[in-house]
Amino acid sequence: DVRRTRSRRSEKRASEPVAKGNKKMGAAARCRCVSNMFDNLSTPYTAVNNILQGKVKSAGQDMGRVIVNSVLGIGGCCDAATKVGIPKHEEDFGQTLGVWGVPSGRFVMLPALGPSTMRDALAKPVDMLANPIGYITNIRLRNSLTGSKLVDTRANLLEVTDRLDESALDKYTMVRDAWAQRRAAQVRDEDGSYDAINADAPRELTPSLTP
Repeated sequence: DVRRTRSRRSEKRASEPVAKGNKKMGAAARCRCVSNMFDNLSTPYTAVNNILQGKVKSAGQDMGRVIVNSVLGIGGCCDAATKVGIPKHEEDFGQTLGVWGVPSGRFVMLPALGPSTMRDALAKPVDMLANPIGYITNIRLRNSLTGSKLVDTRANLLEVTDRLDESALDKYTMVRDAWAQRRAAQVRDEDGSYDAINADAPRELTPSLTP
């Protein structure tokens, strides 16, 4: 537990100053553009996971988002698809495994990647293989984009982590429980990313997390 706590503190010290620096330098618009472009590049993979989960209409909406954002959103920099009413979905292979009935297993804290479960950790290699950034041959560009993505993710979590620092007595337990609830909601399409008028039926699965 002591080593795990020290590891989390080291990761936070390394990434938090950069993330806060981005916000203080007035780079919010630029970061949002970068974030939207990453989302657009990863949307076809979301569509694949929706197909694997039997949600065909959602997959069609995902591909519609790619087309609209690529054309009207200037390569994905702007989220034009949301403005025209195309819903956004969040799906990964860990969620697909959950829909297929694979239990979540124990909670784990992955170095640099943050909280996860055994099921999601085993699904990470598939998610990474589907990441288009990994296929960029220019090493410097690939590393730069990967670093930008990590900083962008960390910046989006600043408000949550600051709130944890202020209020949580046992931050590990709080993160574990919150993560378990969030992933269960995502598998059941109850996390707010699911279109309420979507014809695809939500899943009834309730995955369990072993503490």
